[in-house]
Amino acid sequence: DLAKNNIGPYVLSELLCEFGFNYSRCEDILFALESSGKIFKSLTHRIIVDRKQLIIQELSGTNELSGTNDEQFLIESSDTEIDFPVHYEINYIEPDAFIMDRSPRNAVLDCDKLDFPLKIRRWRKGDRFKPLGMQGQKLISDLLIDLKLSIIDKESVYVLESKSDIVWVVGIRVSDDFKVTKDTKRLIHFKEII
Repeated sequence: DLAKNNIGPYVLSELLCEFGFNYSRCEDILFALESSGKIFKSLTHRIIVDRKQLIIQELSGTNELSGTNDEQFLIESSDTEIDFPVHYEINYIEPDAFIMDRSPRNAVLDCDKLDFPLKIRRWRKGDRFKPLGMQGQKLISDLLIDLKLSIIDKESVYVLESKSDIVWVVGIRVSDDFKVTKDTKRLIHFKEII
């Protein structure tokens, strides 16, 4: 905690000079400690102010929530596993042969409510869905804030879509609109392979 340790801009600039941050920029960084979420960039790195601590990360093309990273992966109804964003096994199961999986990392959905191919993509600002157990829609950005995810963790969040509907915030929460009910005839189970 920089504020508690009374670190000034001179000491901070000595610590951060190898990452391309000068004295003036370090003054700005210290001033920003009062507001979480600020990002400062040099030519090679970025610093994220996250709850009174600094996270230093090398710049790459995939660590921005700018919406320019449009990578997406399609899942066909014949697929039995995916390797992205993590390795998942996909099983199609009859309801009477299934024991409910309550792991938040995995998803169990009503297969007949899905339109294939499904799409996995990074979440975007403005994305919303209906979290399991809720009546109304919620912004994914608000869900991630509620979960107290850091900026870096938020950047590695993906969604699973059916048509344009968000079915699952991958590894976090499924949509209430695609949940298994007593009328479900066929399940699809995404199980993380560790």
